[in-house]
Amino acid sequence: MAAISVDPSSRLNNNLEQVSSSIKNNNHGVIVIEEVEGLIRVYKNGHVERPPAIPNVHCAVPSHLGVTARDISIDKYTNLWARIYVPSSSSSAKLPFLVYFHGSGFCIGSAAWRVVTMTS
Repeated sequence: MAAISVDPSSRLNNNLEQVSSSIKNNNHGVIVIEEVEGLIRVYKNGHVERPPAIPNVHCAVPSHLGVTARDISIDKYTNLWARIYVPSSSSSAKLPFLVYFHGSGFCIGSAAWRVVTMTS
């Protein structure tokens, strides 16, 4: 996964919610067709860059919930990962297995973002 550096001062001068529909050229001559400044850049050749604009944090579950969680890497090249939740108690009983795929099409964000992972 590629990353671009983001100048925080430039984000202050740009509206993050305004998506540029004009075609722009970057320094490498690759055409950028869509961009949300500081969050995502889509190139004509299909390449997508998502800079780490919001810091990722490890999963944390309050101990009183009786659940332990951890993140595992599935594919380091594409940064595909999964979050595993298991009961904290060690029981030999069989447990149900649930796989949840978040739908809703193409979106910006991650379950690892601090604002999503925060618990009260």
